[in-house]
Amino acid sequence: MAKRIILILIVLVSCILFVSSALANELSESKGESSVFTAIGPETLQWLADGTCSITNNMNGTVKISGKTTAYSNVDIISLTLYLQKKVNGNWVSQGSWIFEDYGTNIITGNKVLAVAGGDYRVYALHKITESGIKESGSSTSTAVSVR
Repeated sequence: MAKRIILILIVLVSCILFVSSALANELSESKGESSVFTAIGPETLQWLADGTCSITNNMNGTVKISGKTTAYSNVDIISLTLYLQKKVNGNWVSQGSWIFEDYGTNIITGNKVLAVAGGDYRVYALHKITESGIKESGSSTSTAVSVR
């Protein structure tokens, strides 16, 4: 009797682990999280605090690309440029770009839903700040998602 209960518990735990693993794989295929924000240029980034981007496979032939640029405080100009990139012959090739810009604030977000053909896609984002004539910039890149 005890052996039977142990066997049932082992089967149940194995099923839970298998389902969890399958769900984790599906989630990783559908959402590409942002990588670490990287400053561009030698400046010390007095104003530009952070930048992120992501891509989500909507599983219907479209992807949602998103990004966010954050400053430490309100700035003259804050902008975000999102580039949808597709892997072609081992290289990431931009398929288009979208600029989002605002004035006198410290955060800008942007997103687009785009129809895409099958393939591997990611987002590259350019984050820019202009304050009192000082220009700062950084970039982020999402992980890739596969669209079938």
